[in-house]
Amino acid sequence: GAFSLIVTEGMEEKEVAKLRQQIEEVPHVDSAIWYDSFADLRMPTEILPDRLRDVFISGDSTIIAIFYDTSSSADETIEAVETIRRKACAGLTARAVIAEMGCSRRLAEMRFREVTGHSILDEITDVRLTHARMLLRDPRKTVEMVAASCGYNSPVALRKAFLSHAGETLSAWRERQKGKSPL
Repeated sequence: GAFSLIVTEGMEEKEVAKLRQQIEEVPHVDSAIWYDSFADLRMPTEILPDRLRDVFISGDSTIIAIFYDTSSSADETIEAVETIRRKACAGLTARAVIAEMGCSRRLAEMRFREVTGHSILDEITDVRLTHARMLLRDPRKTVEMVAASCGYNSPVALRKAFLSHAGETLSAWRERQKGKSPL
């Protein structure tokens, strides 16, 4: 699994110990390690071996090491983005992506948004509309053909998504593209 470090400053030892315990209650945290994990807080830090004390404590700062029971959320999200890019136009749904991430919907969306800055559905829509724009440059392609090729159930669904994300209709966009060279 992944790990991270939290640096605290100016906190009393009992506050840090309480924070470490709270962190251990967070979903997917396997353990949180601080010096109270292996020594009683009543024991003065000065009797800890220098090497150990120097790892966890420096002045009024201290480090809590956090170990997770899964790989990093960035890894899971990158895999989800790759799946979306491969399968979005084949009718992939946000529900299928979330199932592949192997966590709750809320956690999947939080992790995805943390890494990409937008939702799973927005990524699927972006991939589909990018492909749609490429296909729409060919005047021989009908909206029905493009919708089917991009994973939309109907031309109406494509038109709505395009208008919502591009801020203009398909026909207006196509008209603006006339005379421009294809990608």
